[in-house]
Amino acid sequence: LLDQHLVDMIALDIKTTWERYDDLLGAAAVDAVKESLAICKRAKADGSLRSCQAVVTLFRGHEDDLPPIAEATRGLDLVLQQGVTAGYDPLTRQELEAAAAPLGRRVHIRTREDGEIDYDPGR
Repeated sequence: LLDQHLVDMIALDIKTTWERYDDLLGAAAVDAVKESLAICKRAKADGSLRSCQAVVTLFRGHEDDLPPIAEATRGLDLVLQQGVTAGYDPLTRQELEAAAAPLGRRVHIRTREDGEIDYDPGR
Protein backbone atom coordinates (compact mmCIF):
# COMPACT_ATOMS: atom_id res chain seq x y z
CA LEU A 1 0.00 0.00 0.00
CA LEU A 2 2.82 2.41 0.83
CA ASP A 3 4.69 1.63 -2.39
CA GLN A 4 1.52 2.40 -4.35
CA HIS A 5 0.97 5.67 -2.45
CA LEU A 6 -2.42 4.49 -1.22
CA VAL A 7 -1.80 5.57 2.38
CA ASP A 8 -1.65 9.26 3.28
CA MET A 9 -1.13 9.07 7.02
CA ILE A 10 -0.23 6.59 9.75
CA ALA A 11 -0.47 7.13 13.50
CA LEU A 12 1.74 4.66 15.35
CA ASP A 13 1.03 4.28 19.06
CA ILE A 14 4.28 3.93 21.03
CA LYS A 15 3.26 2.75 24.49
CA THR A 16 6.54 2.78 26.42
CA THR A 17 10.30 2.31 26.12
CA TRP A 18 11.57 -0.73 24.22
CA GLU A 19 12.84 -2.30 27.44
CA ARG A 20 9.39 -2.25 29.06
CA TYR A 21 7.22 -2.92 26.01
CA ASP A 22 6.64 -6.66 26.22
CA ASP A 23 6.03 -6.55 29.98
CA LEU A 24 3.46 -3.78 29.60
CA LEU A 25 1.57 -5.57 26.85
CA GLY A 26 1.99 -9.05 28.27
CA ALA A 27 3.06 -10.24 24.83
CA ALA A 28 6.13 -10.26 22.61
CA ALA A 29 5.38 -7.10 20.62
CA VAL A 30 8.46 -4.91 20.72
CA ASP A 31 10.09 -6.33 17.58
CA ALA A 32 6.91 -5.85 15.55
CA VAL A 33 6.55 -2.26 16.79
CA LYS A 34 10.20 -1.54 15.94
CA GLU A 35 9.66 -3.01 12.46
CA SER A 36 6.53 -0.90 11.94
CA LEU A 37 8.43 2.19 13.07
CA ALA A 38 11.30 1.45 10.67
CA ILE A 39 8.85 0.99 7.77
CA CYS A 40 7.16 4.30 8.60
CA LYS A 41 10.48 6.15 8.84
CA ARG A 42 11.67 4.76 5.49
CA ALA A 43 8.36 5.56 3.79
CA LYS A 44 8.35 9.10 5.18
CA ALA A 45 11.97 9.64 4.11
CA ASP A 46 11.45 8.36 0.56
CA GLY A 47 8.18 10.27 0.09
CA SER A 48 5.86 7.28 -0.21
CA LEU A 49 4.15 8.36 3.04
CA ARG A 50 3.10 11.97 3.46
CA SER A 51 2.51 11.98 7.21
CA CYS A 52 3.34 9.71 10.11
CA GLN A 53 2.70 10.47 13.74
CA ALA A 54 4.32 8.67 16.64
CA VAL A 55 1.71 8.98 19.39
CA VAL A 56 2.84 8.68 23.01
CA THR A 57 0.16 8.57 25.70
CA LEU A 58 2.05 9.90 28.69
CA PHE A 59 0.97 9.05 32.22
CA ARG A 60 2.10 10.77 35.41
CA GLY A 61 5.27 9.14 36.74
CA HIS A 62 6.42 7.98 33.30
CA GLU A 63 7.78 11.26 31.98
CA ASP A 64 11.28 9.71 31.80
CA ASP A 65 10.01 7.37 29.06
CA LEU A 66 9.73 10.31 26.69
CA PRO A 67 13.38 11.08 25.72
CA PRO A 68 14.24 7.58 24.43
CA ILE A 69 10.91 7.35 22.60
CA ALA A 70 11.46 10.78 21.05
CA GLU A 71 14.91 9.72 19.88
CA ALA A 72 13.60 6.46 18.38
CA THR A 73 10.88 8.36 16.50
CA ARG A 74 13.06 11.19 15.18
CA GLY A 75 11.98 12.08 11.64
CA LEU A 76 8.30 11.55 12.40
CA ASP A 77 5.76 13.92 13.90
CA LEU A 78 5.60 13.41 17.66
CA VAL A 79 2.28 13.62 19.49
CA LEU A 80 2.11 13.68 23.29
CA GLN A 81 -1.28 12.61 24.44
CA GLN A 82 -2.53 13.15 27.98
CA GLY A 83 -2.89 9.77 29.68
CA VAL A 84 -6.17 9.54 31.57
CA THR A 85 -6.91 6.59 33.84
CA ALA A 86 -8.90 6.07 37.02
CA GLY A 87 -7.08 6.88 40.25
CA TYR A 88 -4.40 9.11 38.71
CA ASP A 89 -4.33 12.82 38.00
CA PRO A 90 -3.53 13.34 34.31
CA LEU A 91 -0.61 15.53 33.34
CA THR A 92 -1.65 19.08 32.48
CA ARG A 93 -0.76 20.77 29.21
CA GLN A 94 1.91 22.74 31.07
CA GLU A 95 3.39 19.53 32.51
CA LEU A 96 3.38 17.93 29.07
CA GLU A 97 5.14 21.02 27.69
CA ALA A 98 7.73 20.75 30.47
CA ALA A 99 8.31 17.09 29.57
CA ALA A 100 8.66 18.02 25.89
CA ALA A 101 10.93 21.05 26.35
CA PRO A 102 14.24 19.13 26.73
CA LEU A 103 13.56 17.23 23.50
CA GLY A 104 14.37 20.33 21.47
CA ARG A 105 11.80 19.52 18.81
CA ARG A 106 8.30 20.51 17.82
CA VAL A 107 5.54 18.27 19.21
CA HIS A 108 1.77 18.17 19.15
CA ILE A 109 0.19 18.02 22.61
CA ARG A 110 -3.32 16.65 23.14
CA THR A 111 -5.30 17.16 26.32
CA ARG A 112 -8.97 16.95 27.22
CA GLU A 113 -8.93 20.56 28.35
CA ASP A 114 -7.14 22.20 25.43
CA GLY A 115 -7.57 19.81 22.50
CA GLU A 116 -4.48 19.64 20.29
CA ILE A 117 -1.86 22.37 20.31
CA ASP A 118 1.51 22.71 18.61
CA TYR A 119 4.40 23.13 21.01
CA ASP A 120 7.75 24.37 19.79
CA PRO A 121 10.38 24.86 22.52
CA GLY A 122 12.28 27.22 20.21
CA ARG A 123 9.46 29.76 20.17
